[in-house]
Amino acid sequence: MHDSKISLAEKITFIAGIIVGFVILYWISSSIKTNFKFDDLALGQDTISQFGKVKNLHVHCQDESDLDLCLNSYFNYGQKNNVTLWLGNSQLHSINQFKKGQETATIKLHKLAKKFDEYLLSISQPNANLQEHFLITAHLIKKIPVKHLILPVVFDDMREDGIRFSLNYLLRDKTTINLINKYETGRNLLLEDKNKNKNKSKSLLDKSESYLNKKLSVTWSLWSERPNFRGNFFNFLYRLRNFVFQIDPSTTRKILPGPYQKNFQALNSIIKIAKDNKIKLIIYNVPIRNDFKIPYDTKDYNNFKKNLNNIAIQNSIRFLNLENIVPNHLWGVKDPTSISKDNEIDFMHFQEPGHKILSETLYSEMINYWPRG
Repeated sequence: MHDSKISLAEKITFIAGIIVGFVILYWISSSIKTNFKFDDLALGQDTISQFGKVKNLHVHCQDESDLDLCLNSYFNYGQKNNVTLWLGNSQLHSINQFKKGQETATIKLHKLAKKFDEYLLSISQPNANLQEHFLITAHLIKKIPVKHLILPVVFDDMREDGIRFSLNYLLRDKTTINLINKYETGRNLLLEDKNKNKNKSKSLLDKSESYLNKKLSVTWSLWSERPNFRGNFFNFLYRLRNFVFQIDPSTTRKILPGPYQKNFQALNSIIKIAKDNKIKLIIYNVPIRNDFKIPYDTKDYNNFKKNLNNIAIQNSIRFLNLENIVPNHLWGVKDPTSISKDNEIDFMHFQEPGHKILSETLYSEMINYWPRG
């Protein structure tokens, strides 16, 4: 039997699923009017994502959903300016105990950079890993004149692996493919992507979802909110898992050898691509709350910092250890990550004054490299 043939049982299951799905979505649309944001849900109500703008210019973006907005803002405004690219994770785009009018460190540093005719562009995703930073860097340096790269290296994110779905589209860009193919991390990413898509044929589910996306996304606003509802469901499963295994933000994260090695390999590829393109690279260890036991194995974390320092020395790049720059009173709490817990300590996200400290710290470093007009 050919794979393309669909059994009667599969058809019946599919139709039944469609009917049940429509009933559930209709009920939800009748009773819920809240706009769900999965990233905010993961951060908690006390910490808000802010992908900021400066005078209607998009200067801090995330992925396929908005990256072109940042590029278009640069093309319309900053054509004559060199670019400083600041990559990162949710620490860059999240403010704890947010109040209207507050700004992230990226927006603050963008405004400070303007005095030097330097255009600061920031890209961040929750739990971003170094393989993703490598891919974004390779993509952007062929589109805009990146002269400086600010790169946080986060111990916790060394556990992450691969490229998230919302960045996969960068692996379809021919110019990006040609560039990353020159580097070990890039070749590995292309190979993994090829293997993932090898002999992949569209199933009935794939074909039907594509059809429904085209038809319903225009006429039914709730259909486009499916990823957020799915996010709610997975968030519940995540909290349930944490409850069962007694995991909380203070639980010690151990190194995962495979992803850890691949991310350090990606860091070396970033260093090489920066050198090859005459980009000044600054790496830093991110701020972390330290009035409680940090959720890392002390020996592993100290070795991580030593490795970063050694890599910086070997490659003549600047390394900043910023782990203690944000005072403990400027950190906050987050919603429980277990179904039975009260609010928990947040080790990654701080209040707006902490963003001011981070921006000023990096500003005092960058003025050594930004040319004065």
